[in-house]
Amino acid sequence: MKIRLCILVAAMAVALPVTAAEATAKEETKVGKYEKGGKYEKCVLVELNALSVMRSRQNGTPMSKLVEISSKTEKSISDISPSLVEQAYAIPQFDTDEARNKSAKEFANKAYLACVEQIDSTSKK
Repeated sequence: MKIRLCILVAAMAVALPVTAAEATAKEETKVGKYEKGGKYEKCVLVELNALSVMRSRQNGTPMSKLVEISSKTEKSISDISPSLVEQAYAIPQFDTDEARNKSAKEFANKAYLACVEQIDSTSKK
């Protein structure tokens, strides 16, 4: 699964739009506060997208609905987004808000880390 996530994140790091509807005001501020214009700016967007997908999954949004939404994203990532949705749905839906939030944060953190590692390995070449 780590390899799939790395491949997905590498492709998403190229161009990943995050709409205001997908991110809370606090998370949008995070993009402005951290990494704006920096080496890992795109990784913050990957993290926010992963967080949004997992929150939707944990809140019971049907997988087909998220796949449909993700297929309508920008052309450069429309074939990648469904893979992120598939990975989110491979993780169980939890019963408590605490567990759901933890799952979403962990998923987003793993996506961010994979993106950072991909950028670092690419910049070393």
